[in-house]
Amino acid sequence: MDGKRKTKKKLPEEEIALLKIFGADLAAERRAQDKTQMDIAIPMNSHPQYISQVENEGMEPGLIKFLYLAAALEKNPEDLLKNTWPAFLKYYKKMQKKG
Repeated sequence: MDGKRKTKKKLPEEEIALLKIFGADLAAERRAQDKTQMDIAIPMNSHPQYISQVENEGMEPGLIKFLYLAAALEKNPEDLLKNTWPAFLKYYKKMQKKG
């Protein structure tokens, strides 16, 4: 290893917006169930700060963490994408036209 730190590539603004839609939906579902960030962090062996970052800062959870989030909320994973998926499809179609 050469001692250089890997830097993450900055996501396009549209993708950050998608992650924020997901985060807002996640927070809304958590609150609807009267659960705290700690309540869903513990079963996934995580920290409430991580949940906050996903909900509020557009952090991308990755597939396994996404599945943990769904399980912690006792939801079908697709239920957590109710607003993100349509927004993603719109973005995807736009990107395909740019081609």
